Amino acid sequence: MPSSEAPANNWNSCEDEVFVWHFDLPAIHDVLVPWQRSILEAGERTGILRVQELTLMDGYFRHDRDGYILDFLVAHPNQIPNIEPEDSRSQGIFTKYLDSSFGALPATRLEYYGRDGGIIDTWVSDMSEIGSAAGLPEWFHQPPVMLGGMDSLPGEDAPVSFELAVTADIFFPWNPAIRRPGFKPLDNTHLAHLNGSRLNAFLSALRAATLTAGGEWKPVPNYSRNRRQVDENGFILLDAPSSSWQIGSQAR
Repeated sequence: MPSSEAPANNWNSCEDEVFVWHFDLPAIHDVLVPWQRSILEAGERTGILRVQELTLMDGYFRHDRDGYILDFLVAHPNQIPNIEPEDSRSQGIFTKYLDSSFGALPATRLEYYGRDGGIIDTWVSDMSEIGSAAGLPEWFHQPPVMLGGMDSLPGEDAPVSFELAVTADIFFPWNPAIRRPGFKPLDNTHLAHLNGSRLNAFLSALRAATLTAGGEWKPVPNYSRNRRQVDENGFILLDAPSSSWQIGSQAR
C-alpha cells in the first residue's frame, strides 16, 4: 500500500464541499423506503454514514444511548423523525434532512495521525472535534460527510434529487497545501487508502441501490479540483499519481 514519506495529516478541513456526488430517485414512497434502509445499512457497515442524532416528533434520538437508528425506529414506531417534507410521496425519508438545521447529525469514521504519529480511529460528527489533535492549520464546524435531498414539487413527476458531499479531502490521495508552505500537492496516499477505500465501498453500495431503485447516478462534475482523482462513476482513484491533482479554486 502506498504511504507518505513520513506520518502526516496531509489533508484539509474545508468550509465548503470538497467533492459532491449527485443522484436522483423516483419520488415513490415504496421505492424510497427500501432505498433508505439499504444506504443506512451500508453507511453503518462501511463507517461512512451514521445517524448520530435526530430530532423526533416526541423526543430526541442519540446513537450512543439508543443504538442503530433503523432498529430504534422499528422498536419505537411512534417516534417519527420531526420533518415535514413538501411531497407526501417521500414522507419518512429522513435521509434528505441529515443536516443540523433539521436537528440531525451525521457521523463518519475517520482514521488520521495523532501527534505521536500513531493512527487514531474514531467517529466524527464535527471536524472541529479532531482539527487540533490532527494538527491541521485550520478546521471548520462541518460534518466530514453530508447527505441531503430536495423534494420534487407536488403534482410533478420530477425525481427527488440527492447530494452526497465531503467537507474534508482526507479521502483523496493528493491534496492542496492550504495554509501550508509550498505549492506541491500533499501526499495523502496512506490515509486515502484507509478512509477512501471505505468511502468507495459506500459509494458502490449507494450507486447500486440508486440504480436498483430506478434512479440516476449523475456524471462527476468537471469543476472540482479532484475530478481527475475519481473515475467515470465517481469512485476515488486511490493510486492516482500526483499529477492528477488539479490546481484551481480551493474550497475554504
